[in-house]
Amino acid sequence: PGVATVIAPRGRGKSALAGQFISRMAGTAIVTAPAKTATDILAAFAGERFCFMAPDALLASGARADWLVVDEAAAIPTPLLLQLVSRFPRILLTTTVQGYEGTGRGFLLKFCARFPQLHRFTLRQPVRWAPECPLENIVSEALIFDDEAFAQAPHGAIEISAFYQQAWVNTPALPRAVYQLLSGAHYRTSPLDLRRMMDAPGQHFLQATANNRVAGALWLVEEGG
Repeated sequence: PGVATVIAPRGRGKSALAGQFISRMAGTAIVTAPAKTATDILAAFAGERFCFMAPDALLASGARADWLVVDEAAAIPTPLLLQLVSRFPRILLTTTVQGYEGTGRGFLLKFCARFPQLHRFTLRQPVRWAPECPLENIVSEALIFDDEAFAQAPHGAIEISAFYQQAWVNTPALPRAVYQLLSGAHYRTSPLDLRRMMDAPGQHFLQATANNRVAGALWLVEEGG
């Protein structure tokens, strides 16, 4: 099959771009994703040509189309994704490699490597706002969207210690590093999670460090209340 990927940071507009592609293509397309709610933006841009099927339902149905568009492809297990790809003549995969419990980068290294003729695109110019918009960097910094600091695991003896929400005022680098790790390890982390970490009641935190670098974290929430 002909396979193309579009990779972009969160919010850059890859889903909007995929929706525009569907609205203008000559053939038919089926959209799939880990959850239908993840395709709201794509659906808005695709308009009346939007046709969604859940991955398992799509495999069971035998439905056919000229294109299969997989939104947030890195969040779909590789064996399932391979089955889907084998069923269609042309496939467009859109994803971010941030988060997904480490499978985002695995998607690049393992899944994409199976297709030597794969066409890989990186969305550098935003679709949902103007190019070079200064607010993009401001928002990215304020909401801690970057998890690249954890591309390599730290080595050395592990030390475990607790920290508290006051650390955001006194030593902000500490909880920031923990949040970056958690954001990189979980699919669809939202700014609301960052707000809860900062000021919600009943939150407790442990960090595991090695050579003064965060290697692991535990976020506990009291039940009830």
